[in-house]
Amino acid sequence: MYEYIRVTTDNLNNKLNADFLAGVFNKPKLFTPEYIAWQYANNPMGKIVGFNAMAGNTIAAHYVTQPMYAKLNGEITKGLLSLNTATNEQHRGKGLFTKLANKTYEAGFAEGHQFVVGVANRNSVHGMVKSLGFQLVGQLDAKIGLGKIALLPKNNALQFEQEWNKEALAWRLQNPSTKYFSTTYQTPTYFAKTHLPFIKAQMITIAESVEKPIGSGGFNPLTLYIGLEQGRDFKGKLFFDIPTRFRPSPLYLIFRDLTGKGQTLDFNNIRFKLIDFDAY
Repeated sequence: MYEYIRVTTDNLNNKLNADFLAGVFNKPKLFTPEYIAWQYANNPMGKIVGFNAMAGNTIAAHYVTQPMYAKLNGEITKGLLSLNTATNEQHRGKGLFTKLANKTYEAGFAEGHQFVVGVANRNSVHGMVKSLGFQLVGQLDAKIGLGKIALLPKNNALQFEQEWNKEALAWRLQNPSTKYFSTTYQTPTYFAKTHLPFIKAQMITIAESVEKPIGSGGFNPLTLYIGLEQGRDFKGKLFFDIPTRFRPSPLYLIFRDLTGKGQTLDFNNIRFKLIDFDAY
């Protein structure tokens, strides 16, 4: 028997959740209490929605979604980003993730969230689509090249694009696990350091800077781009597709409507950038 408990964001629970995730994924340097507090409690768009499956006093499985806002079909809409999911090895194969996800989406809808969006890898995408009713929108582009990628013209006709105001973007760039830096030539562009030498990841290019430039990235002449952006044209640019065999896993954008109206996303009419999910 399991007890299903809403994930809270006090200091004690942040440490419990951090220790659990660090143990499951063997990433103690990433999943620290500070990192979990940043993800779960400090987001200006709202606190997380999620549940733990408890086996006595220990966490058996954990699932959390993070509030976000997006322009969806012309309206600013509250939604959820599918974030951290993990099941202890001893409790796998018991359907805990499906139960946690359904409880999370029910609670999220009751609190005004109208959709869930996420990024799934090759191992998880089938289960998200088959067991939880997500739409497989499409595979994200993954390219590497020289320089930076320009700001796209504003397009009010897009079906879906995440909304980043100044406060939310400043919070996003305070991720304690990642070092960010920026350039201000022509348009402000924000980058993250990657685990690979000489390669930086382009997070976002915006029309107006977030208060001030951030740090210095050192010598990183190559730029990693991951996203799915209508209107983005790489013809004539020094950017090339990363062969699938060199990727840890292809990444797929998934979407689930919570309203019961059957909304779906048009692969050719959205913008989804690296900063919109938790890769860096």
